[in-house]
Amino acid sequence: MTWPGISISHTEWGNFCRHPIALSIENKRQAEWEKALLQIATWYSAQWRALQFSTKVESIEFLAGVIVQGHSWYFVASTLEDGVSTLYHRISLGSTESHLNLFKLLRALQCLASWIKDTYWPAFRADILKLPATEQKGQ
Repeated sequence: MTWPGISISHTEWGNFCRHPIALSIENKRQAEWEKALLQIATWYSAQWRALQFSTKVESIEFLAGVIVQGHSWYFVASTLEDGVSTLYHRISLGSTESHLNLFKLLRALQCLASWIKDTYWPAFRADILKLPATEQKGQ
């Protein structure tokens, strides 16, 4: 089987055709946690389905995301084992309410960016694109 459509992501919108979605972000009002969780779980479901379209996903350990509610930012993740998806959520990353919490948030986002570059992208290259995990010059 070949990858459906022209996209390497689970959507054919814009630049997502050439660049995989590595971090989903959902922004909802404070009282809409369940709606935010449902939205991100729906995205994860589509993303896992697309990732498994023509290959077995072995190196991608989880899909990462962030839910923003007011000043509060939360980490969410989805794992897939034996066809069963598990959603981990409401893990505080920090907030924009104080300087200290803002610094916590910025550091958490830096850690996520490093994880995307050093872990997720090499796993995506190996599992989905069938390329070496590390990029060679000129790629």
